[in-house]
Amino acid sequence: MKEVVLTHIIHRETNCIKIAFKKNDELDKLVRNIAGCKWSQTHRGWYIPERKDLVSEIFRQFNKKAYLDYRDLKEDPLCN
Repeated sequence: MKEVVLTHIIHRETNCIKIAFKKNDELDKLVRNIAGCKWSQTHRGWYIPERKDLVSEIFRQFNKKAYLDYRDLKEDPLCN
């Protein structure tokens, strides 16, 4: 199964969630469907400014299509 890693980043002074995965056309299409998702050349990955229920939205989008590793979100005090 494909793996998607979620981490907390600060991009342009905004708290964001980075979505990273190995190059995959199917996952690219899925991530582009998440509102507000943009590519960051600086962080070399997709990112979305944090908002209420964002993690749930990401889980719904990738449901049964990829394994989501979100342990960094749980460990990061900025996300709690």
